[in-house]
Amino acid sequence: TLHFFSPHAISLKSRRFFFRPERERRRRPLYIYILYRRTRYIFFFRVDERRVSLSSPTTVDFKIFFHVFFRMGDKSRHAALSIDHLTHNADLCQKFYVNRQNAEFTDFAVVAEGASLPCHRMVLAAGSPYFEAVLSNDMIERRRGTVVLEGVTLRSMRFVLDYMYTGRLTVEYVHIAEVIHAADYLQIPAIKHWCERYVADALTPNNCLGWLRVGASYNLEFLVERAREMIREST
Repeated sequence: TLHFFSPHAISLKSRRFFFRPERERRRRPLYIYILYRRTRYIFFFRVDERRVSLSSPTTVDFKIFFHVFFRMGDKSRHAALSIDHLTHNADLCQKFYVNRQNAEFTDFAVVAEGASLPCHRMVLAAGSPYFEAVLSNDMIERRRGTVVLEGVTLRSMRFVLDYMYTGRLTVEYVHIAEVIHAADYLQIPAIKHWCERYVADALTPNNCLGWLRVGASYNLEFLVERAREMIREST
């Protein structure tokens, strides 16, 4: 635990350092932190460059500010606690995913091909602008707690939901087109992007015409260009 008080600035005499000649410019402040374990003090140095002359060798004048902070053993004052849990978001998403699989704490349902998929409103709204609009406005789907997706297959909807909950997507080649359609319908450009790149690497003279139509339908410019190149090379 670190305990701080307002730092006292102590102005020291300027030091002269020599560097190779460079054009005149202001350098960024240099920050140095030193922890003396024996005295249990934290020392903070800030070094500001005040002037750079063009003489050879270049002379740099510094003004050093010396800040002394609280003794770490002083329990009378406490600094703010700052935590950066790197896996917290992943753990939270995984918990939401498990809850969805077990239909726990779900408060909304997505219907595709007549099948109902229980979900969480918060995850849907965060993962898709389409769902955000449905859940933010006073629409009948919001009041009913169910939205019916016309033209979206159940399989592709499951893929999309898995991505929204985990950030992972595993799709076989034969299902890519319907996943692209679902991602376009739900306005999830990340899924479209990675599907487009995957298909672009899998183009052949036999399938490039079909994927050209898919790319043109869903505004996949990179895929369209690669398909056209394949067609030109094949003729």
